[in-house]
Parts: sequence; C-alpha cells; structure tokens
Amino acid sequence: MEAVEQPHGARPVAVRRWRRVVGIVDVWRVDDEWSRDEISRRYCSLDLETGERVTVFQDLQGWGWYWQRG
Repeated sequence: MEAVEQPHGARPVAVRRWRRVVGIVDVWRVDDEWSRDEISRRYCSLDLETGERVTVFQDLQGWGWYWQRG
C-alpha cells in the first residue's frame, strides 16, 4: 500500500496492486485491548478507481498499512 504523509497523519493513495484511491469515504480510530494486547489503529473506507470500496487500516504502533479482510 502507498501512503502520503499529511499534517494529521498518513493518507492512503493507492492499494492492492496500485489501484488509485479516488475518494476517502470515512476515517475512524480504534484504541482497544484484545487478549491483553493493545490495539491502536486508524481505519479508512476508500473508493478505488475500479469502483471498489475497500477498508484499510494503519497500525499506529508499528505504522504499517493493512487490508481489512472479510
């Protein structure tokens, strides 16, 4: 996944074999504890140039971007 740094954090610009992001539908944050492991993630619902809507998240502890499956 490719992201661009913005003043309020990174913003995804391309996902899944470099499909361009054409719109950010929603952004939300989850800070929780799961089986004693702390979770801190920023989720984005995105519209892609292919017409797909996908959800990705940024692990705010490790800073990697991941595809939300299911």
